[in-house]
Amino acid sequence: MKPRLNISAPGLGSIRRTYFEMRDESFIHAGERLAREIGGNFRIEGTRVTLTKRAGAYTAQIIAAAGRNLHSWDMAPALGRCRYGKTRARSYDLARAETVTTETATDLDGEATHARREFEATADDAKRAVDADAATSKQAAGGGSVAIEGSTAAIPDGLCIVSGARPGVDGAYRIRSVTHQYSRGGGFVTSLELIEPQRGAGRDSR
Repeated sequence: MKPRLNISAPGLGSIRRTYFEMRDESFIHAGERLAREIGGNFRIEGTRVTLTKRAGAYTAQIIAAAGRNLHSWDMAPALGRCRYGKTRARSYDLARAETVTTETATDLDGEATHARREFEATADDAKRAVDADAATSKQAAGGGSVAIEGSTAAIPDGLCIVSGARPGVDGAYRIRSVTHQYSRGGGFVTSLELIEPQRGAGRDSR
């Protein structure tokens, strides 16, 4: 059965690429590479393939509150690696016969700049590349995992609001993956892999 492609973000659905190839890679690898290039998340669920925008304004969220539904947590909300203050990409302008450099800020406190080694085909591709790398840097700035009382309201790309864990950990995170488990002894438990700390996560105000 052929997979069905679902592009849930209007900004991704409007992108037109003049050329794309599968470089001796599987469908999954090609999809993940394309997602990295355009700032998307690639996911396969059964026969359905979904591309969603990284750091998109998705409204779905769930609360993981200590003393209510939070079973356990293992979080590192502020990682030193991958905290790039800027991202950079290059393209070649054929009309002017010169290299064009495109940069964007990530809103992170890192001083390093993430620079792509390869050239992008056009200035538009370079702009998408720096935006994609900025979103990736935000996602990799911190994260971890939590286990909560079983809930089908938790979905990938939505937000998880962690509350009551400790200062610096509490805040919002992007949900990367959701795993549901049921057992006689443990009941219904939902495990969430979290990335992209925001709304105070990673900052201890004490």
